[in-house]
Formats: sequence, structure tokens, C-alpha cells
Amino acid sequence: GWLDPLSSCEVLERQTERPAEYCQRLGAEQVPTVLLLQEWLSRHLDELKLPQGENPEKREVALLGHCSENALVTLNLDVWRTIFAKFSIDLLTPPAGCCGMAGTFGHEQKHRAMSDELYQMSWHQPVQDAINKAGTILATGYSCRSIIRQQTGAQPQHPLTYLNRLFNEIEG
Repeated sequence: GWLDPLSSCEVLERQTERPAEYCQRLGAEQVPTVLLLQEWLSRHLDELKLPQGENPEKREVALLGHCSENALVTLNLDVWRTIFAKFSIDLLTPPAGCCGMAGTFGHEQKHRAMSDELYQMSWHQPVQDAINKAGTILATGYSCRSIIRQQTGAQPQHPLTYLNRLFNEIEG
């Protein structure tokens, strides 16, 4: 399968098994299966060669998923938990709706107030709880990470960025 870090369009196109436009242009047998990053990683966990050193401390981190991804790929956060367990990490996944950014919507000045209101309604408390409990917060969406930085001053990371840093620490 092909790998896509997360395209909202790709997630939406999953609603049909083989998107019609691609089938018309390529032929149904030529349309590749596109995997989200976490789906690809989970399929290759057994191939992952972790360094011999172990994670010296049991870590907890929190992950807030992109709302479209969570809604349309319902096992999304379970897949991430499986991946993080390979590194002996408890992945907290607090329930949260839309962060308020909706792609570029919240980056536009004319929508900023509404974006802030949506964040306060759905993400403020889960983000604060995650920061207080785990200390480290991750978010899959770029705009989700942006609004966390704007609202809290925290420096959220993409889950893969965090895992890469951890892998390098373990490797020494």
C-alpha cells in the first residue's frame, strides 16, 4: 500500500472502497490501497528493530487526534496506542471533538474568535488535563498543534516526531 501522513481528502475518499475517478483513469485493479501513517506502522511493528536498551521509565503521553481522522477512521487512536505500547508508553487519548481550526479556517483572522470559542468548548479541558497528567501532548493535525501552541504555550508534537526522538534516545 501507499503511505499518506493524513490527507483529509484521502480519509473522506475511504467512504468508497475504490474511488470512482481513480478507477476510471487507472482501472480498478491499478488503484492502490492508501494507508495512513499509523496503519502502515502498525502493520510493520514486528519488523521494528528497537535498540537493545529498554525504556528506563514507564512514560505517559497524551494524544489528541484530528477530528476528521477520529470520526472517519474509528480505530485510529487504538492503532496509535498499539504502536506506543511497543515503546512501553501509556498513550492517553482523551475524548475531544474539533479543535476549532478546521484546516485553515482558524488561521484566518476573520474566523479567529469562532475558532477560539470552538477550542474552549471541545479542546481546552482535555488539553489542560493532558498537560497536567502526562506533561507531553501530541496531536496528529497540524492546525490542532498550532492552536494548542497558541492557547497554552505548550509545544505539541506529531506522534511520529515524538517516536523518532524517543527511538534516537533509546539508541543512544
